Amino acid sequence: MFIKIFHTADLHLGMQFTRGYTKDLKDALNQERFDCLKRMIKTANDEKCDLFVIAGDMFQTVKIPTKDIRETASILNDFEGTRVIILPGNHDYYNEDSKQMWNSLKDKVKDGLLIFLDMQEVVELTVGEKKINIYPGPCFSQHSEDNMIDWIKNDNIESDSINIGITHGSVEGFSPDMEKKYFPKSLRELEVCNLDLWLLGHTHIRYPRETESVKSDYFMPATPAPDGFDCFHKGSAWLIEVNSDKSIKAKSILTGKYYFKTIIRTVNSFDDVISLKNEIQSEDKDLCLLKLTVEGYLDEDDLKTITTIENDIKGFVRYLEFENNIKLKITKDFISKSYQQDSFPYNFLNKLIDSDNKIAPQMAYDLLKEVQK
Repeated sequence: MFIKIFHTADLHLGMQFTRGYTKDLKDALNQERFDCLKRMIKTANDEKCDLFVIAGDMFQTVKIPTKDIRETASILNDFEGTRVIILPGNHDYYNEDSKQMWNSLKDKVKDGLLIFLDMQEVVELTVGEKKINIYPGPCFSQHSEDNMIDWIKNDNIESDSINIGITHGSVEGFSPDMEKKYFPKSLRELEVCNLDLWLLGHTHIRYPRETESVKSDYFMPATPAPDGFDCFHKGSAWLIEVNSDKSIKAKSILTGKYYFKTIIRTVNSFDDVISLKNEIQSEDKDLCLLKLTVEGYLDEDDLKTITTIENDIKGFVRYLEFENNIKLKITKDFISKSYQQDSFPYNFLNKLIDSDNKIAPQMAYDLLKEVQK
């Protein structure tokens, strides 16, 4: 006998996208987060999961519009397993400021489905014939130096139950937190609690890195819906099986739809430009958001094609940010067309081209242009 858990976190429902996107794209990215939750609930149902766990930051803020709360509750109500378990994270923390929002959600979720982890105390439940103890480490503010799990005492752990910790915050070695203000904890602090399994949130990358037949006591699902160019994956969650002997097996589930990609490429010939264009043409034109930086040197004729290439690439992706750092390649033909024979610039640039220093002609040309101004 085993229990099956769908583990996600950091969905950030209600996130507002302020980059230079069109209104249609902003709306699509916002709605995608709700659609992602729908897909995860469907997957959890298809996999016959017993528990659906959100380890913090289901919401982007504690000021969520009622319509978004209503939509969230409607999606959660479709879960067919035993319980939906939600932990407040550092974005949707639980205190007097957010109590109304959370109460509104609880009122809209059907009776007996939701377990809301707003206290540092053991929550007991039964799945099938197996007793499960949940040990929460909730967030009561946006920032704190408290790891929120020190209340868990090793000597009170029931060995015949499945003991699961759920918490949110930075983990040393995995999450950037130089100021130690995002509920910092270490794997050692998790380990000494002597629980069977930890379901973590806050870190937007997956841990463990493996995707199949994963055996671990600690799981970070990553954000399920990518939210910007600092997100280099396509979104994921964990499907975890805990057997009656407490052995654990998990696999990573792909959850995202839109994806963000950053390409920095050096192009020094027209063939390089065409190769880059063909590479980008293979992306999903409806779902890929691309930040492209090109650098290098091209001759006059090839340089003129860059604007056309940029327009072509716009048609290959949903959104494009293009930074063009390509400079004019200084060749002997260009020098002959641009400067009088035997003039100082003519002789100087030709001499530099004949040298082994490939950058020197470009630098000298830029300096000559400045002097001519």
